[in-house]
Amino acid sequence: MLPTLDTDLLRAFAAVAEMRNFTRAGEVIGRTQSAVSMQIKRLEDQVQVQLFRRDGRAVELTENGQLLLGYARRILKLSDEAMTHFTAPGLSGVVRVGTPDDYAVSFLPTVLGAFARVYPAVWVEVVCDNSVQVMEMVAAGKLDVGLVSRGPMTPGGELVRSEPLHWVAAEGEPIYEETPLPLALWPEGCVCRHHGLSALDAAGRPWRVAYVSRSCSAIHGAVLSGIAVSMMEESIIPAGIRRLGPTEGLPELPDVEITIHRRPGKLPDAAERLVQYFQERLADDQPLRMPAA
Repeated sequence: MLPTLDTDLLRAFAAVAEMRNFTRAGEVIGRTQSAVSMQIKRLEDQVQVQLFRRDGRAVELTENGQLLLGYARRILKLSDEAMTHFTAPGLSGVVRVGTPDDYAVSFLPTVLGAFARVYPAVWVEVVCDNSVQVMEMVAAGKLDVGLVSRGPMTPGGELVRSEPLHWVAAEGEPIYEETPLPLALWPEGCVCRHHGLSALDAAGRPWRVAYVSRSCSAIHGAVLSGIAVSMMEESIIPAGIRRLGPTEGLPELPDVEITIHRRPGKLPDAAERLVQYFQERLADDQPLRMPAA
């Protein structure tokens, strides 16, 4: 039988990988520097590969270390979920979340699915609207939590993830060569729309609105049909759509910053725990992809 991986060793390993320092990692997990070093040595002996390159006080992951880190995070996440399910006080109640449609399609299914498995007595209600309207509802107390894009009309919030933003078109369709450039857009107030139009205007590229919808699926359909170009975050680009850039004569786009906003006052425990799920599972180092249809 294969030996099993000790979660204590994996937790020490993940802490060192994040802090890049044995002493600071020990402070995070409540161990001395020498104890952490011994744990890493035991883990390296167990997996029979070197996990870190040491350079004075700093350490860097080896290629094998990078590979193990992905496994370690998944194992620790599942372990923590299981322990929370059986040992944490039961949570119940209703949590009201607002988010744009593209995030509801790409991010929420995975996060809410994991949350529901651990806290089945919590009901999560989701409202889809653009970031500006979501923030207004959060500020008015009509929603507990807003997961939105940061932009000129939606400042502040707690940054949880940055997503690369791309120009996109249907594969095999040279629609991007047209002048003015036909665009499929979300309504006014969408940060992706703001970034895209600002970049085109700065580059002096003429454009026209060919299609407008609040629905992520509708925007996907407009692009896939070949009638327009659009701009999409990396993790909501489905199969059949290609990324465009300077090679096709389109300007560079900035990343989209995804933020959390809380309603005024103290959040209920269930809402605060859901916020923690967003923080953990939407981190930049966690890959996100469109779920299967």
